[in-house]
Amino acid sequence: MIAVAISIAAALTALLAVTIRDAREEGVRRACEMNLKQIGLAIGEYHVVHDRFPLAAAPSTALAPGERLSWQFAITPSLFCYHCYGMEDYRHDRLSASWRDAPQRDLAAAAIATLLCPDAPYRPSRGALLALSRPDPSRTSPVPATYIGIAGLGKDAPSLKKGDPRCGIFGYDRVTTSGDIADGASATMMVAETSTLAAPWTSGGEATVRGLDPSRVPYLGAGRQFGGNHPGKTQVLFADGSVRTIRDAIDPKVFEALSTIAGGEVLPGGWER
Repeated sequence: MIAVAISIAAALTALLAVTIRDAREEGVRRACEMNLKQIGLAIGEYHVVHDRFPLAAAPSTALAPGERLSWQFAITPSLFCYHCYGMEDYRHDRLSASWRDAPQRDLAAAAIATLLCPDAPYRPSRGALLALSRPDPSRTSPVPATYIGIAGLGKDAPSLKKGDPRCGIFGYDRVTTSGDIADGASATMMVAETSTLAAPWTSGGEATVRGLDPSRVPYLGAGRQFGGNHPGKTQVLFADGSVRTIRDAIDPKVFEALSTIAGGEVLPGGWER
């Protein structure tokens, strides 16, 4: 009888552990989903004000894309109040400056919770998860980007000229509006999460925007171009503002079709399942 009781207790303990793990994973996924929805709202507000989506990197003829300020920097006025955090120096009339220049350099070390997947490899301070960790002059380590803008199909997608069928929403010097999305906003990806962290969230290069590199399929999962934060699943923000959970095992051709704004691809029925 004692052996039976011990076996039952062990089984119940194992079941409880699995339940707790699943509940935690679902909670983290929901938090990531809310982050992406807020990012979508901020991008939408930017489009209303500027009549276009933010560029992948701030305009500059003197700086390489990776030295320019990112689209994430461009939408920060919609994510938090600069004045509320005593950050009046981070004005957007400095978009032509490098992210390495002061005071933008200090902002690169600030952890903005909305721009961080809570299950990404990078772990911000506890206070940063609540809202914003103010730039600390003594801290020099930049905070990496965990959400990446989709530039289209091909590693060179951010540099493609407007009208190329491989174009996605984000381009370095390519202006994109909602009217350019011929494939439909509900079938066009805008931002995806990643566990492959690079340069800071304020940098306008590959750290914050990527084209799908067909030589590196599958696209989703740990160590891949996108995903890897949630087991078997990746959170993606679409151009209509919706956030969907995509299986890492999705057909690469379908994922490629979702990356373009006017590729004319026909999606197979039930691709979301």
